[in-house]
Amino acid sequence: MSSKTLAAENAVTQLIQLNCLLAESTRALHYSKTLKLFQQIHSSHHLKPDQYSLSTTLSACANHRNTLVGTQLHVHSIKSGLKRYPHVSNALLSLYAKSEYLGSVKRVFGEIKTPDVYSWTTLLSACSKLGEVEYACKVFDRMSLTDEVSDGKPERNAAVWNAVITGCAENGYKDIAFGLFKRMQMLGVRHDNYTFASVLSLCCRGIEEFARAVHSLVIKTGYLVKPSVVTALLTMYFDIGSVEDAYKVFEVGEGEGCDCISYNAMIAGLASAGRDVEALCIFKDMQEVQLRPTELTFVSVLGLCSCARIAIQVHAQIMKIGYENCTSVRNAAMTMYSTCGDLDTAHTIFQEMQEKDTISWNAIITGYAQRNLAGAAILAYQQMQSEGIRPDEFTVGSLLASTEMLFSVEMILAIVFKYGLFSNTQVSNALLSAFSRYGEIKQARVVFNGMGHRNLISWNSLISALQLNGFLLEGLEEFSELLKSEMSPNAYSFSIALSICANISALGHGKQIHGYILKNGYFQQTSLGNALITLYAKSGDLDRSVKVFNAMNEKDIISWNSMISAYAQHGEGRDAARCFQVMQDSAGIKPDKATFTAVLSACSHTGLVDNGIHIFNSMVNKYGLEPGVDHFSCIVDLLGRAGHLDVAERLITTKLIDIDSNIWWTLFSSCAAHGNLRLGRIIAECLLKKEHKNSTVFVLLSNIYADASQWEEAANMRELMKTCGKIKQPGCSWIRKKQCKIKLERLKNKGKIRKVCKKTGHEAGFKGATYIDCPMKPCFLCKLPGHTTITCPHRVATEYGVIPATHKNTQNALDFIFERQLRPKITKIKPKLVIPNYVTGAVVRYHSRRVTCLEFHPTKYNIILSGDKKGHLGVWDFIRVCEKTVYRNIHSCILNHMKFNPRNDGTVYGASSDGTISCTDLETGLTSSLMNLNPNGWQGASTWRMLYGLDVNPENGLVLVADNFGYLYSVDSRSNSQVGEAVLIHKRGSKVTGLHCNPVQPNLLLSCGNDHFARLWDIRRLEAGSSLYQLSHKRVVNSAYFSPQSGSKILTTSQDNRIRVWDSIFGNLDSPSREIVHSHDFNRHLTPFRAEWDPKDPSESVAVVGRYISENYRGLAALHPVDYINTSTGQLIAAVMDPNIMTISPVNKLHPQYDILASGSSRSIYIWKPDKDSSEFIEQKVKKNILLCGKAEKKRKSKGDGDESDDDISKAKKSIKSAKTKTKANSIVLKAKDKC
Repeated sequence: MSSKTLAAENAVTQLIQLNCLLAESTRALHYSKTLKLFQQIHSSHHLKPDQYSLSTTLSACANHRNTLVGTQLHVHSIKSGLKRYPHVSNALLSLYAKSEYLGSVKRVFGEIKTPDVYSWTTLLSACSKLGEVEYACKVFDRMSLTDEVSDGKPERNAAVWNAVITGCAENGYKDIAFGLFKRMQMLGVRHDNYTFASVLSLCCRGIEEFARAVHSLVIKTGYLVKPSVVTALLTMYFDIGSVEDAYKVFEVGEGEGCDCISYNAMIAGLASAGRDVEALCIFKDMQEVQLRPTELTFVSVLGLCSCARIAIQVHAQIMKIGYENCTSVRNAAMTMYSTCGDLDTAHTIFQEMQEKDTISWNAIITGYAQRNLAGAAILAYQQMQSEGIRPDEFTVGSLLASTEMLFSVEMILAIVFKYGLFSNTQVSNALLSAFSRYGEIKQARVVFNGMGHRNLISWNSLISALQLNGFLLEGLEEFSELLKSEMSPNAYSFSIALSICANISALGHGKQIHGYILKNGYFQQTSLGNALITLYAKSGDLDRSVKVFNAMNEKDIISWNSMISAYAQHGEGRDAARCFQVMQDSAGIKPDKATFTAVLSACSHTGLVDNGIHIFNSMVNKYGLEPGVDHFSCIVDLLGRAGHLDVAERLITTKLIDIDSNIWWTLFSSCAAHGNLRLGRIIAECLLKKEHKNSTVFVLLSNIYADASQWEEAANMRELMKTCGKIKQPGCSWIRKKQCKIKLERLKNKGKIRKVCKKTGHEAGFKGATYIDCPMKPCFLCKLPGHTTITCPHRVATEYGVIPATHKNTQNALDFIFERQLRPKITKIKPKLVIPNYVTGAVVRYHSRRVTCLEFHPTKYNIILSGDKKGHLGVWDFIRVCEKTVYRNIHSCILNHMKFNPRNDGTVYGASSDGTISCTDLETGLTSSLMNLNPNGWQGASTWRMLYGLDVNPENGLVLVADNFGYLYSVDSRSNSQVGEAVLIHKRGSKVTGLHCNPVQPNLLLSCGNDHFARLWDIRRLEAGSSLYQLSHKRVVNSAYFSPQSGSKILTTSQDNRIRVWDSIFGNLDSPSREIVHSHDFNRHLTPFRAEWDPKDPSESVAVVGRYISENYRGLAALHPVDYINTSTGQLIAAVMDPNIMTISPVNKLHPQYDILASGSSRSIYIWKPDKDSSEFIEQKVKKNILLCGKAEKKRKSKGDGDESDDDISKAKKSIKSAKTKTKANSIVLKAKDKC
């Protein structure tokens, strides 16, 4: 063998050895050593690098990201001709792919004549990972077309598919990845563990069905033993919120299918689900199966430790294994000790760290911020700056959270601009929250408007800032802008918006938000249910609060507290106590301090002294809660309202509790209510020491002096308040106008105003039948100060507070419900109005008790029916006055309403306070009972049901009645049986005062009640809480009627001295078209005044109603007129009086055919007809047809009657005799304005 041949063989052997060394150093990650060794080979005179040397060195350059050396090797491969080898070309592809030089990747791939699977995989992976997914898909399709289908071709290799799927997954192209996965399945390309891991990583909420299908395919193909697939399944099930399925996967894969990464995924998933104890148990199992925890394991476990004992044990194990010097583990340990409250240990760990990164500094700064150590946090930041560490968004967020002054926020803002962090959304959000915390809303808006990218947290922070700083309407506007944006609000967004609606009583907006929540499936969020309960409770709709509460699938402690508070706000103390009892019986719910505050408040407002004391004792003895100031305040209020002021005084003067100002104020209010001057003086002295600038102390003490008739002391207290410069803040009210709210401040009254004037020389109230005003108190009629009732500008017509008629609202529910629409048909030319103003007939003392209702016969126009307080039914022919009949066995107490049977006018239905519905035959007087709600007789006031509202639906023959508990009953007049169950149509426990079916569409029902609401209902869809609309009033609604011809208008009478008119039920019903001030505020024991339409008026603008305030008539007597009002203008058309009628006339009925008015006054009925002469004062020589009843009866005792003027029978006789002797006629006073 020649020497040259031997040298060549030795060179080859030596090169093979050197190539092995190159491979070993590359596998050992010693890339620099690989490059030096290659340089030695290349510089050697007898050695020449081959394709293996070059490919190995190129791989080292790729892993080392050394593009400069790699480019030189690329040039060498071209010069030496080694590029023709596939593994050299593939190494170049890998080099440029890892260096993210996509253009070079494409160029090198294009120079390969016959690319193999690795070449295709590298190209497709680089394109898809670097964002050119569409190009990768085109290359992939071209690959499929050019190559024949065979198992050895690229398109049959799973690695090629995985490259594209993984790239799509990393760049968010979920649909393309899923499409390729399905295409693999269709073409029969076998999936591997990398395919399943990539696809499972894309599965999330919303595609659970597809995720489970992939899981089934994993089981079918047998890849459940692969740890990477098990880890991907665990992560997927935790992401979709299915912890139980994750447990099943872990149990199946436990063993050879689970490695450290799988256990780490299980621990992290349980931690994210809030199952910290179970995560710690998995960590323990991991050690039992002899798996060594990694750094990531300890980072996850350290975040689970919430108590010092477990934290110390885990930290000790870290030191035992040898991870104590790992920076990430030390950072997690600092966070753990800060969370456990051991800031000293966290500081020690921080000081011992040799290498501190940004996370380390952030951890210690966050620890200081959590303990409100703003100075220490700023000092740590300064040290961080001196170390040359650049702050990030987490640093700024922690600093902003710990600031104590606005100056600090402004300083941090300068840091943000210095390091260019303002473009970071998290930093901007933190700045926005910080400025709003100090009330700098203007600066917060500047930050918000300057944000380049806003996320949902940005919107929520701004809306919350506006709410907390009192800019409620602006907050609602920003929420509207959020809905218009591309972002979808979350539960927190809705909670803020609902809270704003509750605070400004924007029930309409709140209902719209409620609808949005239901439409988009957010109602399952418990926090939203809680917010809705509060909204409806504050808006006065307790029924809806109960409905929302019952519809909630999951109720937490806040849900129960909100419902109890709702009952408390509405004065339903017993319901609040029952709700509290049900809450105690519920599993997993334990009352907290807020619960007891709410239920004790409910007891105090309803006078449940025994219940309140029992609940207070259970708070201490049963639940071990220490009572706070609020609880003692509720107990003091409870005792004070019940009049036990001495007990309340002993309670707060004991040394067991610290006396707070709130408790003093509570007792002070009770002293004012009960007139306890001694205790009031003591409390006022204590309060003035603590709150010397509060004018309310002077006002309440002045009122206490006034109630005790110590007027000089009261006046001195007022003068002292002025001397000290104390000013009582004026009240305010709200009027809704055109979907917005306008705040109206009450005028300051320079004079002294007292609710009750007892000053010597002043007379206030009624003297006999005449009302006398006192300038020291507000006007009786309009409730405003500054004038008397006689000079009240609202006495005849109203201008103040009149709301203009609203435009048509196409979103009204009525527009979509009824097949036959109601449309007003008003005559364009109004006929001349004829006023019945002369009493032509009367039946005096017709009934033994006062008249409660009147009804004209529908066909016999001279017959009128009347009901009285004893339940008697009277039938009277007012043309032939002597023809009268009284049926005394109809009801046992008040006959409240009557209605004729529309199919048989010989029978009449009656609703009585004895709880029965009667059907009486007028010819025979025989009566049958359709319903009896009290079959067992008197069982107590809490169960006795009385019927008030009554009407008949002529289409389906239903008799509709309502009771004093808010329920509606339906009775079939044909079968005389109840139809269905009773339906709650008004607040539970409140009286329904009236019912009226629409004359055009009888299925439309109008109800009114004591809960300050009139409501519209569809009888065909009648259920609790399903009213079409709610018409809000300030006090009890006496009556509510549809207009008699078109049925499109609504007229209501309320005890706040207001008659309200809605011009169209198809308009916006949030507010009336106008409010007419009229005197009908009266004693609650009298028959209520009801304004009724004139059934003959085609313009539907005339209404008649009795007046409570009296008028002096020609010096003879003080009379109570009956008023004719134009509901379209609010003006008084006429006021008619008669000297024979000296009591109020609350019951008035206009004849449906003739110009006749019937009035019920006390026990008598009067018939009015028009004058024969139009002069203001006329004398009629025609003798009036007045029938005086009951002369032959025995004289009744006056004590048992209880009616207005019923105890003085001779008074009516004397008045009639006086009128006959002085005038021998009847005189009428017509009061009309020129405009009419």
